[in-house]
Amino acid sequence: MFVHSAKFQREYEAFWKDPSSTSFCWLSILFSIMFMAAKLAVARGLASVSDPCNTKRAGALRMAAKCLVTGQYLKAQPYSIEALLFHFHCIYALHADPEIQPWPILTMATRLAQKMGYHRDPRHLSAKLTPFESEMRRRAWHYIEVFDITMSAQQGIPAMINEDECDCQFPVNLLDEDFDENTTVMPPPRSHATHIPMLFFTCKVVAVRHLRPIIRHALSSRRYDLEETNRLHEALEISHQSIPPSLRIRPIAETSFVDQDYLIMQRFMLELQYLKGLCILHRPFMAYKKDDPAFDTSREICVNSALRQLDLQNDYYESLQPEGRLYTSRWMFTNVTLHEQFSAAMIVCLDLSESKSQSPESKARKLEALQKSRHVWSSKKPAYRDAIRASHVLGVMIAKLTAQDTRSPPAAETGQLVMPEYCPCAPLEHILNRPETPPAVQQVTAPTEDLMDIGSLESIIDNPDMLNWNDIDTYLIDYSGGLNYAEQLPFDMPDITL
Repeated sequence: MFVHSAKFQREYEAFWKDPSSTSFCWLSILFSIMFMAAKLAVARGLASVSDPCNTKRAGALRMAAKCLVTGQYLKAQPYSIEALLFHFHCIYALHADPEIQPWPILTMATRLAQKMGYHRDPRHLSAKLTPFESEMRRRAWHYIEVFDITMSAQQGIPAMINEDECDCQFPVNLLDEDFDENTTVMPPPRSHATHIPMLFFTCKVVAVRHLRPIIRHALSSRRYDLEETNRLHEALEISHQSIPPSLRIRPIAETSFVDQDYLIMQRFMLELQYLKGLCILHRPFMAYKKDDPAFDTSREICVNSALRQLDLQNDYYESLQPEGRLYTSRWMFTNVTLHEQFSAAMIVCLDLSESKSQSPESKARKLEALQKSRHVWSSKKPAYRDAIRASHVLGVMIAKLTAQDTRSPPAAETGQLVMPEYCPCAPLEHILNRPETPPAVQQVTAPTEDLMDIGSLESIIDNPDMLNWNDIDTYLIDYSGGLNYAEQLPFDMPDITL
């Protein structure tokens, strides 16, 4: 994306002819690519876990970091930004269960890119850049922009990038083969009717630019301003409607057999981001002035968006099963996409608890969505350590919600989810310390103090005014690793924290 494939190939060939002529930052990119190739080879079933390319991949990641340090990337060397972004991508997107926090790497890349002027369009810079250099800088900057918003939403903090300080234009919708270092005038963009990788990337950038003010609004003291909420909602809807037809969501069963798996996943990601934006924007009203009908529409939008997220989660999960459409590409459905569903499930739980006048059909529909979501998390426990906690939490919430009507925990039936044996009112710390880790998973010890500001699960349902949505957003992410990145590096990092 932000490294031109043909140019990199030429540099790779030149490297083997004269290794000493290559910069350490470029070498860092090469080692990151080696790590990604080994990781994806195993994920796709092209190599076994014991294959040398897999067993040595940690060494490639270690060398990528060491090359960054040796290359003095903080001095804004050529390829510093790109090497940092590759390293970030390895840790964030390709670690099935990250114990390394990726946000410090992105923070460094963002600040370094701003120092180097990546946030300004090359037309406004004093340095004369070629069309090729300008386009590659735009790609790198917008990659940073996408993940700045993604990480801020996950961490419950404002984004680092302020749109008023940036004027970098969108990348052109082109393939790498359409231009190179010798291009003097960039060719016209390809039609949106033809799907190429840059089309999805551009749509993603447009979407996150609408998500940024939503996150900022949700974190501000004006989050209950209904007029501003409606304005942001309208802008989000306009952005969603502008998505090209090839990238609009559709049921898996109705997807053309000629559509590539990555295209199906891109549709899912864009729709998920839109629904997440609606939830973040409207969820402050879930427990605010509950008797005021002026906020009923916001609450309805929030709940419906959350339910839609859970439906999509289940739809795609089923397609990843052995006979499903996306089974061969199941490696693409990582815990990064799973995390988006946790706060959606909490919204549905809160709605079931707060809305006393719901019809039996509506309650059954929402409980079924929660049960399916818990089933997805439970199936991921052998691979994702945070899935253990999410499965516990959802199980307890479902049991408590069911007990509100039946006054007793639901019995397990064949073909249905098995509800937890423990008391639905048990404190969260007690539940999360129960030994339910599968044998193949390393034992996970829950923290002595819960990461939320609530002492037990009942507090979410019985006292919704105490609920902090930022705590929900960071609940699983904090559990995945903690915040001291330096202490969790899988290798010795000399003179630097990445």
